[in-house]
Amino acid sequence: MRILLIGAKGLLGQTLANVLKTEDLAAVDRDVIDITDKIALQKFCREVNPEIIINAAAYNAVDEVEENDEAAKQAFVINAEAVGYLAEASIDHKALLIHFSTDYVFDGIKGSPYVEDDPPKPISAYGRSKYEGEQVILKNGRRGLKYYLIRTSRLFGKSSGAGKKTFVDIVLGAASQKDELQFINDEIASPTFVADLAAAVKELLVSQPALGIFHRTNDGSCSWYEFAKAVLNESDVYAADHAILDRKYINVRPITGKDLPRPARRPAYSVLKSTKLPPLRHWREALKEYLNSR
Repeated sequence: MRILLIGAKGLLGQTLANVLKTEDLAAVDRDVIDITDKIALQKFCREVNPEIIINAAAYNAVDEVEENDEAAKQAFVINAEAVGYLAEASIDHKALLIHFSTDYVFDGIKGSPYVEDDPPKPISAYGRSKYEGEQVILKNGRRGLKYYLIRTSRLFGKSSGAGKKTFVDIVLGAASQKDELQFINDEIASPTFVADLAAAVKELLVSQPALGIFHRTNDGSCSWYEFAKAVLNESDVYAADHAILDRKYINVRPITGKDLPRPARRPAYSVLKSTKLPPLRHWREALKEYLNSR
């Protein structure tokens, strides 16, 4: 399989590049090709002639997109407009397109896990940009595009270079510097170990299920507060109501989303349920493996 991987320097891109390294892989980032430049992208794809295009590039600074017009414009260009360019290139080369979306395309008021066919209703500018990217995929699907559209949430895992820190590493970093930590306890979703997601993508390429939308997260769900407590527990720094790290006590407290003013609204309950494929292992098991490997 000749694979073109876009966004290879991000958290997901780095992991996918490692999982797919035995394939005929061209792993590139924006320093090699700007996917917002339609003409340059078409030329690059003619040179690579991919059978599979994997788009791991995204603009996901959620609050920045909400409060900054320039950031919002960039988000819609990268998360929606450029997806259209990739879709057109995939059609031209009869290539399969794998694209990633987010639980933030939902409003979070359903009260039970979202399945693949649930209608999205984003409540933030970032969510709308990803939703528009989904619509571009679906529209081009009616024109013959072969695609796997994968929704996921709360990625964590090992990253280097351009890959930004994930919640797990932020929690551990904060615990080493502060006496008290606060985490939101009324936003529920499913953490996803990026290594498990990348392995699930490879399995899709092997098993080749019917085209369409897939939900791929680790099994189970939690709030940010519960997630943080699990991180500290598995890191052997949390005991009873306090965390013990470097001989100091850290008070860990739950707060609500309203206690932490943020420009962008988040869905209160955005657990994604897979109805097409077996669920991935539980997020607590995946978290333990990641922390043991750090």
